[in-house]
Amino acid sequence: LYVKPEDWLAGEDRVDLETRQRVLVLDPATMSVTTARGNVFAAPRILLATGGRAAKLEVAGAELPGIFTLRTVEDAEAIRDAAAGGVHAVMIGAGFVGMEVAASLRSHDITSTIIEIGERVWPRILPPDLSSWMRGLYEEQDIVVRTLRDNYSADVTEVLMNSEAAYRKASAFFDVY
Repeated sequence: LYVKPEDWLAGEDRVDLETRQRVLVLDPATMSVTTARGNVFAAPRILLATGGRAAKLEVAGAELPGIFTLRTVEDAEAIRDAAAGGVHAVMIGAGFVGMEVAASLRSHDITSTIIEIGERVWPRILPPDLSSWMRGLYEEQDIVVRTLRDNYSADVTEVLMNSEAAYRKASAFFDVY
């Protein structure tokens, strides 16, 4: 998801942007990186942004209307449009994207629930004590957070709705990592 055009940094004096380069060596001693093309870049500060791809959620119904993965501007617009109807949003995955979507929707009075298959939120980003604190911040905003520690089954295979009317009032947003 590009927030700015790719050439946005071109006019910056202190930034050299190199894209679509495969980094083979990251050498902290020399503050340099070596790419597969043989290029060596050295600087006092280097930002290595690897990007990411959305994982496919492999459950029955993942392709139905009202089920979203957020990775593009079009995805964000579709979520915004779906949320305009005052739905209850369910995020599968307590990664950064899913939790931020929940907070954003909650700020627009959309009821949000986050379901994490692991034992805590942001397990790859935060140590356990900070993860617990972050969960509390979200729960203070009336966002429901469920993890394995909450004694529920993490083997989510389907999202079932009782009726078509209920289906129209619910959406799920997936943030799978």
